[in-house]
Amino acid sequence: MASAPGASAHAIDHDPEFQVILEQLRAQGASDEEIERTMEQAKQFYLQQKDARASEMKQTSESEQYPPSFHAIVELIATGQESQIPGIRDIPLKINPAPPSESKMECPKKPWESC
Repeated sequence: MASAPGASAHAIDHDPEFQVILEQLRAQGASDEEIERTMEQAKQFYLQQKDARASEMKQTSESEQYPPSFHAIVELIATGQESQIPGIRDIPLKINPAPPSESKMECPKKPWESC
C-alpha cells in the first residue's frame, strides 16, 4: 500500500471506519488496483479535511487576538494608572442634587378620549 505524500499512515490506515470500507471492497471482489485507488482518494479527502480544519483554527485564533493597544490599556488598569488612558474621564457615582424639572408636555389622549 502506497501512501500519499505527507499522509499520516497511522491516522487513516488504522481508522476503523476506513478499514470497514476496505473490507467491504474486498468482500465485493474489488481488484487490488480499485482498492489502492479508493485508499488514495480517501487519504486525499482526509488530508483536505485536516488542512481545512487547521486553516479554520488558525483564522479563529487570529480573530480572537486583541490589538496591542488593548493590552496596553489592560496594563494601565491593572497598575492603577487609569488616568493615563486617553479619552477616559471620571464620572462621580452620585445623583444630580438639582430638583427635577416640571413636565411641560401634554399627556397623549387615550383612544377612547379622542371622540
